[in-house]
Amino acid sequence: MTLPTASEYFARRLDGHLRTLNSDAAKRLFLTAEAAKWQQRYREFVATEGERHGLPSPHYSQPQAADFLIVQGDITARLSALQAMEAA
Repeated sequence: MTLPTASEYFARRLDGHLRTLNSDAAKRLFLTAEAAKWQQRYREFVATEGERHGLPSPHYSQPQAADFLIVQGDITARLSALQAMEAA
């Protein structure tokens, strides 16, 4: 069995947690906090040339730089979609 990439794994976790939140405000707060966390994780990953990724898990493959960028893009897309729904 092939492990999912870190970005696939965290996209599923992100969506799962978003479904548990009852309000758009709570979703927005969660996504904003996650964006900040993932930016910090990426900075640590780059600064240590991948040695410190802060995401040890047997549930996904070794993170690559692209995984961090994909997750950050996923968070931004979900936040933008939420904001567009609120504006409509």
